[in-house]
Amino acid sequence: MTHAVIYNLKPESKNPNFLEIDFNELEKYGKRKTRSEFIDISDKLIGEKKLNEWFEINDISLWWFVFPTIYPICNDAGFFIDCLESFIDKNKITIIELKGGYDKLSLIKQICDSKKIKLKINNLNKFSFLIKQSSKNKVKEFAHAKITSKKHKTRLEKFSKNQKFHQNSDNYTIITSPGIYRRKTYDIKTKETKSAEIFIEPFIDVLSSKNEKILCVDLDYTFKGDLNSLSERLESDFNWIPVEIFFSLKNDKKLEKDYAQLSNSIKLLLKNDMKNLFQYHGISIWEYIQYTFEEIFYESYIFTYLRLIYGLESFFEKNKPKQIIQVYETGPYAKAFEVVAKKLKIKTIGIQHGMWATIIPPEYLHKNIQSDTNLLGHPIPDLTCVFGEYDKKLLVEKGNYPSEKIITTGNLSLFYLDEIKNSLDKNTLMEKYRIKDKEIILVPLSSRIYYAAKHKAEVILLNSLFSLFKDDFTKIFLIRPHPGDKFDQQKLSKLCPSKNFICSNLSLFEDIFVSDLVVLTYSTVGLEATLFKKPVF
Repeated sequence: MTHAVIYNLKPESKNPNFLEIDFNELEKYGKRKTRSEFIDISDKLIGEKKLNEWFEINDISLWWFVFPTIYPICNDAGFFIDCLESFIDKNKITIIELKGGYDKLSLIKQICDSKKIKLKINNLNKFSFLIKQSSKNKVKEFAHAKITSKKHKTRLEKFSKNQKFHQNSDNYTIITSPGIYRRKTYDIKTKETKSAEIFIEPFIDVLSSKNEKILCVDLDYTFKGDLNSLSERLESDFNWIPVEIFFSLKNDKKLEKDYAQLSNSIKLLLKNDMKNLFQYHGISIWEYIQYTFEEIFYESYIFTYLRLIYGLESFFEKNKPKQIIQVYETGPYAKAFEVVAKKLKIKTIGIQHGMWATIIPPEYLHKNIQSDTNLLGHPIPDLTCVFGEYDKKLLVEKGNYPSEKIITTGNLSLFYLDEIKNSLDKNTLMEKYRIKDKEIILVPLSSRIYYAAKHKAEVILLNSLFSLFKDDFTKIFLIRPHPGDKFDQQKLSKLCPSKNFICSNLSLFEDIFVSDLVVLTYSTVGLEATLFKKPVF
């Protein structure tokens, strides 16, 4: 008989009578992966409609817009189920005593019932959690609306202080890009680090060389808003505007009517048996994800997506572009451009924005693709640019993309790789980092560090490296933050207070070139490092 006690955070003192573990450690028993069960769910019949049909407004399914919000919660539930079942099986658990994690209680109960395991719960702690959670949810919607409105207002004010919006006539190209894809790059001509557009810059260069008119749109998917990329873009040589320029008014009558209609449709949907719809390995995850179906009606989700759709329709009817080019075309803002373009017969191009190794982005794996006979299917671009034949094969075989809608262009961020290699000099880079005669180990982080709990692979890796090498000054650990992270030297020094741990402030190619070894958890930097013939661990 094995009695396990599961904590939110395991106490330092150990009880030899129990197998103690916390939810952080529990993750060692599972595997992060894309779970297709929650991708194919759009085709499931609920009542007389498929799931994506319940989200229909004006021949557009908003399911594809909220999928990036709902899927991660479903996938987290599946990951937790895998972890707990593996932990139980490997340790032959017969009793589980729960001291935290009450948000997962419905999942834990079902697993215990299926495996005939006794579950012990402190009801006082459970009710305390439920009360706190209820109070939190009551203020969450109000706070969410306030933050969202402030974000949009601040971005519009930033634009209006710099310039005025000059509408293009017909026959121009729109290019959209989230701020995260403006990054530090290496300038071959000046041999200096600069901020530039990755992925879309080759398109901008070609169009500019032909004197084509271009309107670039800055998309911001951060919750509170990040003005850094927008500010840089507004000061660049190109014509940039924030996406908020296109938003329709909040009191638009059509918007209010359609938003209410969609809200009523989802209320009817939720009267059906959702427990059987959302299942993983025979375990219903509905209770765990149910609140997400309320959150998608917060201001920054469906309401904002409809504002953008209707605003784009109005603008494009008067100022029709000839084509729309998008990096991260699967994001909900980009999706608004896509569905309006389909309606007005405007050509669209999507650009692959990252290497696909073992974990494939779920938004590319929908089987239910939009067509003339399937208007509510997943809308995809008229043409998708991918890095290579492997990526094309993946989209065709696993994502149901028509082969003729995919073109292999290579990785657009690597177009000048040979010139960059020939231009870089290791001694110069070491001087920039004030390093001399040291072995340099590059550690690229695969997620934003302060979103990572203590159990996340990046934190474990940093802690392990610091513990082993904090006093080894023959080595320098060059920590490269995940794109979009606010991580800097000051924050790194709090985690790893040693002079041989320094935070990157150069471009990716410079960091790879200057390094002797690349150490990582899961990052496509490992693939890019091989192009520089660097050893990867």
